[in-house]
Amino acid sequence: MPRRRRRLPGRRPASAPRGPLVFALGAALAAPLALAAPATAGEPAGFTVTPLKFTVRAGDRHCAVDADLYRPAGVDKDRPAPAVLTTNGFGGSKADGSTDAVAKAFAARGYVALAYSGLGFGGSGCPISLNDPEIDGRAASGLIDFLGGTRAADDGTRADYVAKDGPGDPRVGMIGGSYGGTIQLATAANDPRPDALVPLITWNDLAYSLDPNNANDPATPGAYKYQWTSGFFLMGEAQGLLNPGLDLSRIGGGGCLHFVARACETTRLLATGSYPAERTARMLAYARGVSPATYLHRVKAPTLIVQGQADTLFNLNEAEATYKALKAQGTETRMIWQSWGHSGGMSAPAPGELDLGRGNLETSYVGRRVLAWFDRHLHGRKGTDTGPAFAYYRDWRSGYGTAAAPPALSRKLYLSGDGKLVDNRSKVVRGAREYRNRLLATSHSENSLAGLTGLPERAPSDTPGTYLGWSTGPLK
Repeated sequence: MPRRRRRLPGRRPASAPRGPLVFALGAALAAPLALAAPATAGEPAGFTVTPLKFTVRAGDRHCAVDADLYRPAGVDKDRPAPAVLTTNGFGGSKADGSTDAVAKAFAARGYVALAYSGLGFGGSGCPISLNDPEIDGRAASGLIDFLGGTRAADDGTRADYVAKDGPGDPRVGMIGGSYGGTIQLATAANDPRPDALVPLITWNDLAYSLDPNNANDPATPGAYKYQWTSGFFLMGEAQGLLNPGLDLSRIGGGGCLHFVARACETTRLLATGSYPAERTARMLAYARGVSPATYLHRVKAPTLIVQGQADTLFNLNEAEATYKALKAQGTETRMIWQSWGHSGGMSAPAPGELDLGRGNLETSYVGRRVLAWFDRHLHGRKGTDTGPAFAYYRDWRSGYGTAAAPPALSRKLYLSGDGKLVDNRSKVVRGAREYRNRLLATSHSENSLAGLTGLPERAPSDTPGTYLGWSTGPLK
């Protein structure tokens, strides 16, 4: 069986579904760019698009939100339709390929769609606050007010044609990936009105996402994901250049141009490589405070979790943690492990996989599951089969496998001196190994720059001599 490399698997190590498990130490040199899919050419008939601006309350300030309203033909006050709310991944906007394509796909299927640029991105104001439920979540609730008919857009536009569960309570679902995934949970934590959520390839705990700790001690940071964090930080700081002429509300704090002060302080501390106890505790408290891990107990909306198997940023453990927390508290939830994630397949999904840029909902397994989820929870068709509790993509066999529950992702393995990962301490053999950080070494293990920018993707690799690796035999 071929070797598969895994970068620092963090405090909840993941096991591969097949082939050997490989553990590697080393350095990677690549910077991630925005989460975006190719734009869809042309616009489907059957709906109109109206650009709108909203001034919403978000935390201790008011923020301008830039949005597009997609209204299907034939939908009016006497013939209302449920709504879908969607927003961009980090660095994107309402106009990027995936956000726009998702809105068009659902509008073409009879849903009222509202696509908006997240705070700090595109034409929306206020600094980037990492989907803080008290800031970004509250802003999204202001848009739900619009869909519920209790407020107008800044130009006076009202939406009196969205189906409702009660006064001011629209029948609304949310869908989006990465940064556009966590905002759904952040919104539902404080607002009971969302009826269905579909977060794709997103995080559960940013402290784990950015600083995974192999010692299984959540109070101590681990291996800082330098390229991912630095790349996203640069993307955020560049928003003023990418979207000039915006109001002063975009100015950040803590010495950053476009991030709130706490996010700025966190990035600076991570970049130092030094973790003084008091500042570290503050950093971890902030990272978890803007993470679903902290507020999932308040999320009651039915949730279909979709996570990517090719993802070193937000791995399968993130989805598993969210799934288990929601299940334990009785929130209706399902989980799908699709093939593509932040580290592969985004620019060219495998045949039959959901492609957000094309909106191929009916012709992909994940797409059909999403349609069924919204059909049941937004259209109220309670007899709709929403699929098994767990499904996973199989690259060794056509289609998806299913199970009543996801497999255990954690196991304890030992590093042996002969380069093997063994399951029992008695199997460890003595040995010494070393590697050196070379000045011109290159790596493609931590992330996939090509995949995020639409270029052909390369297999994971490290320059020989710059890492230590251990692997198991083939796993069942």
